[in-house]
Amino acid sequence: MDPPLPLEVEMTFQIGRQTWADTPSCDLSFAASPTNVRFALILVGDFLERRGLAAARDDVALALGEALNNIEEHAYADRSGGPVVLRVASQGARVMIDITDYGAALPDKKLPAAMMPELDNVALNDLPEGGFGWALIGAISESISYERRDNENRLAFSIAS
Repeated sequence: MDPPLPLEVEMTFQIGRQTWADTPSCDLSFAASPTNVRFALILVGDFLERRGLAAARDDVALALGEALNNIEEHAYADRSGGPVVLRVASQGARVMIDITDYGAALPDKKLPAAMMPELDNVALNDLPEGGFGWALIGAISESISYERRDNENRLAFSIAS
C-alpha cells in the first residue's frame, strides 16, 4: 500500500461538474508539482477503471506521468506551481489525453525526436538520468501532437486499451 499523500496548499483540484462515476471524461486542473502529478495519476487510474479501461492504466500512467513531469520540471522550470489542465477521455477502447500548460515552449516549438538514447557500450554508472521520456511516450502512443499557440502549450496523444 502506498503511503498517504501529504496535503499541500497547492493541491486544489477541480474535478469536472458531474458525478465522478458518470463523467465521460476526467477533467482536472491543478498546480504543477510532483505531489499533484502523483495525485492526478491516481485519479486518472480510477477513472479508467470506472470506464472499463483498466488494461490501459499502466501505459497511460507511464506516458502521462512522463508528460506531466516534463511540464513540471521543464515548462515551469522558472516558476513553481504553474497551472496544468488535463482531460482524459475514452473513445471506444482508446484513451485520449489532452494536456494544456502555460509554461515555456518545447525547443523549436515542436515535439522532440522520440528516440531512445544510445546505450551500447555505456557503463552502468554512466547511464543517462534522462532522455527516455519522449521515446516512451512515442512508443506507447498511437498518435501524438503538440501545438504552441500564444502562451499555451497543448499536447495530445492517444493510447489503445
